Amino acid sequence: MSYNAPSHTQTLANMRATEVLTQYAAGRRDFSGENLRGQSFKGKNLSGANFSRTDIRGANFSKATLIGANFSSAKAGLPNHLQILLMAALFIVSVLSGMVLGLVGILTSGLVDPIYLSSPLKDYSICPGIVVWITLASFLVLTIKRGYVSALVNVSVAVTTVVALFGIFVGTIEGNGTGATAMALAVFASGVVAVAIVLAEARAGVVVFGITITVAVTVIVIGFLAPFGNFEGSMDSAVKAVNSIKAKGMAGVVAGTMALLGGFVGWRALTGDQKDTWIRTIASAFAATGGTSFRHADLTDADFTSATLKSTYFRNATLTNTNFHQTKKLDLARVGNTILIDTKVRDLLVTHRGAKQAYTAVSAV
Repeated sequence: MSYNAPSHTQTLANMRATEVLTQYAAGRRDFSGENLRGQSFKGKNLSGANFSRTDIRGANFSKATLIGANFSSAKAGLPNHLQILLMAALFIVSVLSGMVLGLVGILTSGLVDPIYLSSPLKDYSICPGIVVWITLASFLVLTIKRGYVSALVNVSVAVTTVVALFGIFVGTIEGNGTGATAMALAVFASGVVAVAIVLAEARAGVVVFGITITVAVTVIVIGFLAPFGNFEGSMDSAVKAVNSIKAKGMAGVVAGTMALLGGFVGWRALTGDQKDTWIRTIASAFAATGGTSFRHADLTDADFTSATLKSTYFRNATLTNTNFHQTKKLDLARVGNTILIDTKVRDLLVTHRGAKQAYTAVSAV
């Protein structure tokens, strides 16, 4: 049985997987330019098929045999409706991050405000606000030099040691819990901003950052937190202390600095810096959910030349002699434990330029 290709006047828009498999079994190998968005070929054998210039966004090729298949100039990744959902989620995350950073700014500036220090804290020589500021400054410097996780570990160890040595005294200081809350929220929010920027990429990342800053400033300037009710204890005192232009300015500096830190870490992760690879890992895991999947697929001798591979899942795929020359956004794919996890190897496969670079354990390339 042979397959007769359709004439150029015929179109197969939104071609279903069953049609592809039936026609492949009949002898057809050229499916170039077809719309295969959202179709499932899980576990199927499509070796030697030509999927060049196809739309395979959201398609599932998990555990498929695709030896020698041609995906050149194909468009993989998330289908349109999931891209919209992702953008909506990023907007919500940006707003929430801005609200958290606004609260962080209010708490940290409130802890050093004279109104707040007129409380029982005046009997103590240690100001929790100063401690928080020093800790956040240390975290910022260490993050820039060593990476986010390394800074978090070092600062956490230092703070834990201080509390262990002076726990009885420190525990008596009103505001200690408020300061710890502010530090935890600041670190968490800046990390969320970094991941959101990687998910959004360069241009949209600027929008994400802008929304975060705008919301943070709004929270500080107009007291947007007030409708949420009163806080308890020293936290309530710290919030109420931020009622002057000077205090709001200090709050804005803290919130803005932590937002900028998140933006810097996100930008650095986008450039492939090894200090913050965890951000790319988390971002790619979120972005690949619902995207094109080649998980456990056999892609031996497959060709992805000039394909767009953002939000594509390659975990545990066989990539022997697979061609990734001039692919787009491969750095934003979820590559799992494949050879693509190595930035240098990935760049070599995409650019074919590897002069003066050292490569280890890449014999499978």
